[in-house]
Amino acid sequence: MGRLSDEQIKRFIELRKKGYTYSELAKEFKVSIRTLITYAKVLGLTKPRRCRIRSEDLLKIKELRESGLKLSEIAEIYNVSRDYIASLLSAMGVKVVIKPKCPEIPKEVIEKYVSAGVPKHVIASELNVSIYCLNKLMKKYGVRYKRREVIKDPLIISERILNFFRKVGRNYSLDFINELRTVDPEIYNTFKVLRNTFFELITYNIKSLRIFKISYVATASFSVLPKRMRLKYVTYLEGSECDVIKGLMELVKPGTPKSIVKRFLSINNAPEELINKFYLCVGDD
Repeated sequence: MGRLSDEQIKRFIELRKKGYTYSELAKEFKVSIRTLITYAKVLGLTKPRRCRIRSEDLLKIKELRESGLKLSEIAEIYNVSRDYIASLLSAMGVKVVIKPKCPEIPKEVIEKYVSAGVPKHVIASELNVSIYCLNKLMKKYGVRYKRREVIKDPLIISERILNFFRKVGRNYSLDFINELRTVDPEIYNTFKVLRNTFFELITYNIKSLRIFKISYVATASFSVLPKRMRLKYVTYLEGSECDVIKGLMELVKPGTPKSIVKRFLSINNAPEELINKFYLCVGDD
């Protein structure tokens, strides 16, 4: 086994107490990890081993839990972790629910996010809490989202969608839903509720608007779009088929034959006017 000098031992104790791992220290002192573990045991730097839970202790643990003791209190008695006690109780058929400790967040902070309509998962991420804790705090403070108003008149939906395309100022989009949320939140909320019916209403009531969904297609011999493009909506107005086709050609993997891209459109149920004008817009292979 490699040996450490007195100065190295002092340094080892100092770094180990600071939380350095054995692998980091092994590189520092140029000895094996096993050697450092031996030194740690001799110097009393290792954690005390868990005491073994004997079979006769299991019933005692169950009785302590049923008497109202907390998991952490039982764990402290037997010098083990709370999760270990929970696993033993679960094995004995005792229902155990370990709830995470939730931080205290002011009501005003949560109200600010909720009143702005920010989704729960975004709020939880920004406040660095779990969805469970966020729901618990919202219930505690009585904070609720405003009820979404859904527009059900197809003619109103059609007109608002056309206004949306006039505002964004371009004929097609691969990020239709996110843009719609920014430009017209009310219509966006309608989409979230009606989902597929929403697109059916648009198709039936705006003949000049074209929407179709493209998804990643990959087999042993056929691969076009990158996986991140899975399930995207393509939206455009009549007369802009070439813009859509050229836009898609920029997204496909380099070197993909045009005939494969045309076949890809057919598989994704693209409108006929796109498929028929394909070679006219991009030329032959």
